[in-house]
Amino acid sequence: MVSCVNLKNRSNYKLGFGNLFKSKDYYFLCITPHCDCLRPSKINNEFYFIHGKEIKIETALKGAETGDYTFCIIEGRPLSIEWICKPFSSYISDEDNVKIEKTISFRNESYPLEYICTLKENYAQRISNNSFGYGYRIGVDLPNLKG
Repeated sequence: MVSCVNLKNRSNYKLGFGNLFKSKDYYFLCITPHCDCLRPSKINNEFYFIHGKEIKIETALKGAETGDYTFCIIEGRPLSIEWICKPFSSYISDEDNVKIEKTISFRNESYPLEYICTLKENYAQRISNNSFGYGYRIGVDLPNLKG
């Protein structure tokens, strides 16, 4: 796998930073910091996620240096995901957090999560930084300057 660590056979199913899930047409990435994943009561069990969609690998490769993409090989098939770096939170109870089956709420709809893999730390951290930085842009999106 390119940017993923395969933990399919793990015995601890608690949410963790960098966990990648699939549900319906979306992919979801947990961007909740490690310390909060260990003690969810600190965040009232409101875990942070971003969502993304599968994108053609050719398109993702062209924008890999400037965009927010994940590249994985899942069940022998290359997968590229383009992330929408606008974080949202979803409540997951302590009881549900230890189960393999989890469901999150996104845009007033429930999404059952299927664990795919965990992103390597440096990839997840870059995407997380971009996501949490979204709120600091004070309503101004800077134009892309191309030289």
